[in-house]
Amino acid sequence: MLTHACAALCALVAALGPVASSAAGQDASRGPDAGRTAPAWVTPAVPAPRVSFHTFDSAAAKAKVSYHLYTPAAYARDERARFPVVYWLHGSGGGIAGIPQLARRFDDAIEAGKAPPFLAVFVNGLVEGMYVDWKDGSAPVESMIVKDLVPHIDETLRTVATRDGRLLDGFSMGGYGAARLGFKFPELFRAVSMLGAGPLDPDFERTPRANPRARDGLLTRVYGDRAHFRTVSPWEIAAQNAATIAAGSMVRIAVGDRDGTFALNEEFHRHLDGLNIPHEWIVLKGIEHDPMRTLDALGDRNWEFYRRAFGKGATPVARADGEIAIEAGGANRRAIAVNVPPLGQTRPAVLILHGGMGNADAMRRRAGFDALARTEGFMAVYPEGTDYGGGRYAWNTGFLLRRQVGEADDIAYLDTLIDTLVRDYGADPSRIYMTGGSNGGMMTFVYAVARAQRLAAVAPVVASMFTLEQSPAVPLPILIINGSKDEEVPIEGGMSRNQLVRRAQTAAYKPVQDVVDFWVRANKSVRPGVTRTAGTVTTTTYPAGDGGAVTEQVVDSAGGHGWPGAPQRREGNSPIMAFSGAERVWQFFADKSRAIGVAKAAAPVPGASAAATPVPLKVDVIEFPELVDPTRPGIAPGVPQPKEPAGPGHSPAAGGRRVPIKVHVPAGGGPYPVVVASHGAGGSWDTHFAQAQHLAAHGYAVLCIEHVGSNRERLTQGFRPMKNIEAMTRDASEVLARPKDVAFAIDRAAEWNGGHERLKGRLDLSRVGAMGHSYGAYTTMATCGMRPALDWLEPAIAPGKGLGPDLLDPRVRCGVALSPQGAGEPFFIPESFASLRVPLMGISGSRDIQQAGRTAEDRKAAFALWPKGDHRLLWLSNANHLDFSDSSGSDDRALPSSTRADVQPVVRAATLAFFDLHLKSDPSAAQRLTPSALAPFLRGSIDSVDVLTK
Repeated sequence: MLTHACAALCALVAALGPVASSAAGQDASRGPDAGRTAPAWVTPAVPAPRVSFHTFDSAAAKAKVSYHLYTPAAYARDERARFPVVYWLHGSGGGIAGIPQLARRFDDAIEAGKAPPFLAVFVNGLVEGMYVDWKDGSAPVESMIVKDLVPHIDETLRTVATRDGRLLDGFSMGGYGAARLGFKFPELFRAVSMLGAGPLDPDFERTPRANPRARDGLLTRVYGDRAHFRTVSPWEIAAQNAATIAAGSMVRIAVGDRDGTFALNEEFHRHLDGLNIPHEWIVLKGIEHDPMRTLDALGDRNWEFYRRAFGKGATPVARADGEIAIEAGGANRRAIAVNVPPLGQTRPAVLILHGGMGNADAMRRRAGFDALARTEGFMAVYPEGTDYGGGRYAWNTGFLLRRQVGEADDIAYLDTLIDTLVRDYGADPSRIYMTGGSNGGMMTFVYAVARAQRLAAVAPVVASMFTLEQSPAVPLPILIINGSKDEEVPIEGGMSRNQLVRRAQTAAYKPVQDVVDFWVRANKSVRPGVTRTAGTVTTTTYPAGDGGAVTEQVVDSAGGHGWPGAPQRREGNSPIMAFSGAERVWQFFADKSRAIGVAKAAAPVPGASAAATPVPLKVDVIEFPELVDPTRPGIAPGVPQPKEPAGPGHSPAAGGRRVPIKVHVPAGGGPYPVVVASHGAGGSWDTHFAQAQHLAAHGYAVLCIEHVGSNRERLTQGFRPMKNIEAMTRDASEVLARPKDVAFAIDRAAEWNGGHERLKGRLDLSRVGAMGHSYGAYTTMATCGMRPALDWLEPAIAPGKGLGPDLLDPRVRCGVALSPQGAGEPFFIPESFASLRVPLMGISGSRDIQQAGRTAEDRKAAFALWPKGDHRLLWLSNANHLDFSDSSGSDDRALPSSTRADVQPVVRAATLAFFDLHLKSDPSAAQRLTPSALAPFLRGSIDSVDVLTK
């Protein structure tokens, strides 16, 4: 029971500026029946610098809704940068009068460097919308914001489209709204700022800024009664979601000590303390209930909160020059970043790998990239290999210094480093370059072969390759620099002439000319090359052919071993002195952008360790067979449970729907984006076992659900599978329960992330996707917003026709539907598709027929009914319905299909690319979803792939 009251009805009177305050004051004299006119979803436009006025179509409001947008100058300066978003929630009265003052404050703080560049959306919360869905349905303000406005902003602007890029701020009613939405949807918003907030009082009785008549009128119009007000109050929501809020949200409460709402805000602050929710409590001396004076009193503390909210991203690393500490491959690793761009901006990044016995600091001193980075506008990054004593580090290339570096996973380290640079340090993902000298050049070769699709160009220096058996997935511009007098890595190949190096070498170097020929072939470069000589330096350039990349070789006839232009380290082995290595490498990199492609499965490199080759991540599997949702009834009487729960107190008669979940997660590291997988009718939690293993091996945590009302046990009941399939797919309780199983799985994942022994801190619940086949495709589509048809269900749900309830889970950011349903098939009618809210990809084929009287083309025709958005349909020639189920786990009883093995490679490649695009925010992944990029994955009779987009 709620025992404390903690806020006031300040939303009736507070707003941004005198016009709003006047409106609120007039409202205080109205009677309980006031405000019954239609909601004013479109406000007048307010002119202000850098502020524009917009409208969009809201499905929740069933109307056009307006908002104002503040855009910083940096948005126009860098057309590739993405920006965090502040959602500003006004007080009662509408708040439009205060927009120019707020915009000036935002602009001044950003230009002064006090706050990172951000977009600000001034939300239309209606005069007294209270940022809640009104009980009578007439003003769904919360749904308009969460389901429509936020996706609209992410779709139309260059935003950081994750929770780490969203902050809720607001004054009075807006502070109350920020608390409501931020605490209810912590997976959408990272930070919550409550300024002079109200009404936070859980009983809606103490109203220091409004008289009882106005209070009761608002209560009736918006909430209907006090019981409903209590249910939707921030006080109650905070208690329900305390663990999740405490684990990942930034919260502050700021209020003036002369503000009439002070005492109630203070009680709410104590309430959050009692819930163990970390937050800032700021008391502003001498400040009354005034928005601008509140902000002025906060001063730079306001922008410090913004910096912390937007500057950390998903990791505790700030964007500034200096050391980067990361965990990868089960080890703590470091790198040094120089010339990091300001927040909101991006720069190319050059990764510069040191040689054997070196380290990041020494490479930084010798290579000469720091000054060049600042003059040319790129970020210089110095990764570091594995320490083997005395400040000496090396890279695991598979054939050199193996005793010293052991099984170090440098592929995983460089993958993680690049992800961190893009996510947290402003690296332009289309302009990531790598170079390195000696052992670092060898590692550059290894990574270039393993991850060509991640790089824009590479430049191995005074190095060679040990094996030419594996080819890069895509062409990659490469500059190869060597010295003819190099004794440590002889240009003619073979073993090193340096005895120390020779003893650490387990295979011969390939002749450099063989290496060049290898890259000319891999890059589809044009022969013969163009050769020019200047002094001792000979450069041969092989231009890019059709769909290929340039290969360039530089040989200095007088040069030995070492970084070009650096001082000689050992007598008798002088480095190349004819040019600066940093300048020559950057000259090659400067005009290159990433050659986008799609990764092929990599063959092992003979003689190399698993850690040194591009193998997938190791995957851990954790089973939760006994999970029960006590808030929902069990499956229908007479239907057996799939597995008998163990332990006292658990039996089918005990009630509650069981939702077994099997988790596939990389064996270390994280946090990882989460994908929830739903099986088809008669399936199990192993139906997508191979797909789950594939995604987990590429950095995802996959939750495979077993839907107990439509699993294998129900399919085989009474030995009548076809009748059972028809029954389970028409069963109203099962049709509506499946999407709720997805929500339950996400809830459990949040719990595990907070404290499970093996999963704590390893699941990123701000990046959640869904996928499923057949009945699981329906489940995914419903979770993404498509509404089922009531007249399909048995027993029919009143009114028996039309559309069922909204089963959208706002935490799901995208979905993949394998064999997506068409109109008139289970479970949708043409009107069902319009409510799709997040990016969705369907995958089907020309033989994907499930029901008599239907054709595969019905699935393609349904795609035309999907609303516009970032949606795709992949169409595979000759693929049939069973091909998209890929069970290969310990309980493999999938129905046989002669073409399943042909279909699965392209399905896995496309699914991974789609989730990379939307859950890892990798824009290059879109190129991996084109027919030409997917063509290498086609097998057997699956001889073509078409990609439709909307």
